[in-house]
Amino acid sequence: MALAHLDWTLSARAATTVTAAALIADIKARAIAAGWTVVSDADTYGIACYAPGLSDDLAIIFAAKDASVGTPTMLTPDTATTGILLVGMVKGAPASGGASLNWDAASPLGSGTFSGFWRGVTYAGSTHLTMMFSDEALALFLDNSGGSATIKATIAGAWIDPLSTAASNCETNGRVYGMWATGGATTGLSAGGWNGTSAISATASGLFTHAAANGNMHVGSWVPRSSTWRNINATSAISGVAITATNLRCEDVAQDISWPFAIFGTTFHGVTRGITIVPDGRHAATRQTVIAGPSTVDAVYLAGMGGTGADGDCIGFEARSLV
Repeated sequence: MALAHLDWTLSARAATTVTAAALIADIKARAIAAGWTVVSDADTYGIACYAPGLSDDLAIIFAAKDASVGTPTMLTPDTATTGILLVGMVKGAPASGGASLNWDAASPLGSGTFSGFWRGVTYAGSTHLTMMFSDEALALFLDNSGGSATIKATIAGAWIDPLSTAASNCETNGRVYGMWATGGATTGLSAGGWNGTSAISATASGLFTHAAANGNMHVGSWVPRSSTWRNINATSAISGVAITATNLRCEDVAQDISWPFAIFGTTFHGVTRGITIVPDGRHAATRQTVIAGPSTVDAVYLAGMGGTGADGDCIGFEARSLV
């Protein structure tokens, strides 16, 4: 049985200060404004954001240091370093009302299952932050607003639908908890949706692909009802900037990402929830274009992948309640 598509709300692109503490503070303010509960570390360099639609079960942790990063628990294959916004998740998190955060601890919230951190995005040189929030997941985009700006991004939460309620396929609430991050060593997203369907052919920048090297792009999730983590890849026939999709009126169409994820092979993993791709470079320069979406939604927010003034595909977020 399919889960409901997530209803994404835009926290609009705006200039941000890219020191670690200032960036964490900006993310915190946006999460609170979106109705999320946020628990802060006393050192100001880490926050735990509780997904409001998951009854305190899932907390997404962001952390960053400009110097002396410390010894946070990292998720293979990444290592800790400064100048990187780290992202991790705790499932079965303690209730937000009584939680305290120590992001550098092995169990940052004191209990629950911690994924460990991946290098989410580099923030040095970026100038603008855009975020999208739903009740069960969030997405973050950084760009440097230059003529060849790169887009660096991370998505975390219950944004994958396993299309099954079987115990081996989902958590007890029917969800799959996963993360995607462009990483620390990449130059941002490729302008095309995919460079290929494997980690090797999309090591640096392919959308929703996992590369098994420190600091590269990663995507993965917990094996349902366990503490084991699995890395995954999206599979798709879409690749390259030239692919377009229009309806009979020659209007661009936001396509559901309904192809399967694969665990380094052919095992079905799930589909994205309310996240689409628009193979249309004309929207890339604005990054915040709202267009008519599929009949099930009112509009789609587009995050252009090609950078300012460049052609590139766009990531779309179904949004029934744009603000």
